Amino acid sequence: YYHDKILFDVLDGKISASVQLQAAGLPLKTAAVSELTVALTALTAQERQQPKPFLTVPSLLVSGGEVDWPVTRLHVGEIACDSPILAVERLADASLNLQHLLPAGPASQPPTGPADAPVQDSDQENQPIASLGRFSLKGAKLAFSDAAASGPFETTLSIDSVLLQDLSTAKGKQATLQVDIRTEA
Repeated sequence: YYHDKILFDVLDGKISASVQLQAAGLPLKTAAVSELTVALTALTAQERQQPKPFLTVPSLLVSGGEVDWPVTRLHVGEIACDSPILAVERLADASLNLQHLLPAGPASQPPTGPADAPVQDSDQENQPIASLGRFSLKGAKLAFSDAAASGPFETTLSIDSVLLQDLSTAKGKQATLQVDIRTEA
């Protein structure tokens, strides 16, 4: 499957993870994952048959992850990513190079119920709460080239910083977002 369907290779990278697990009851009645930490360093991914990587990620850290079972909450304390570089190309056929890296998903099914059906407060109260304490992105670059335009076009979008805090699906919660972006266009 990987060789036939995933059309890129991970050339380099290191991953480390730690987690604390708790479970109770047989058969399993409750469980919890806490203190989940995943660190990814020096990731380089390249399309097959291409001369240069489309993605480099020097550092990605996910920490403070928690989830319980049955699922009533999912929380990630922090996601921090430093200096990633993503190369996006619009090909001559107007498709993007990234479109071809993974297999197409199943065809979407049309909605079966009324699209305007209001969400009941009782339904919303029973839904699991997902939250993210902090997401930070520093020193990112998005290199874009366009082979479908009337003439060749290239630019680099420099994302100096993105900071997202207190994102939650809980009713009444508000998140904050700060973005600092520059382009060479």
